[in-house]
Amino acid sequence: AGGRRFLAARGFEKLFRPVGCPACRGTGFLGVEWLFECVVFTPEIKEALRSRGLPEAKAAGEALAGSAIRLRGEELLREGRIDLKEFDLLRG
Repeated sequence: AGGRRFLAARGFEKLFRPVGCPACRGTGFLGVEWLFECVVFTPEIKEALRSRGLPEAKAAGEALAGSAIRLRGEELLREGRIDLKEFDLLRG
C-alpha cells in the first residue's frame, strides 16, 4: 500500500501486472532488466563509515548520488517493464 501512495503522489495512474504466457514461461516478463548502482567510496562516504557507521554512510552516498536508480525504476514501472513488487525493492 505504501508503494501505491508513493506512486500516486508522482502522477502514476496505471500500474502493470505481469501476466504469463508460453513465451515468458508464465512469468509475465520476457527478458531481464538490470538495474543497479555502483558505489564509489568517496572521502565523504569513507569518513561517514569510519566515524558514524553504515546508516550515515548510506545517507551520505544518497546525498552525493541523488536518486537516479529510483528515477530509472519509476521509468521502468511506467513502461510496464517491472512491477510494483520489484519497484518496492528499489525503495528499500
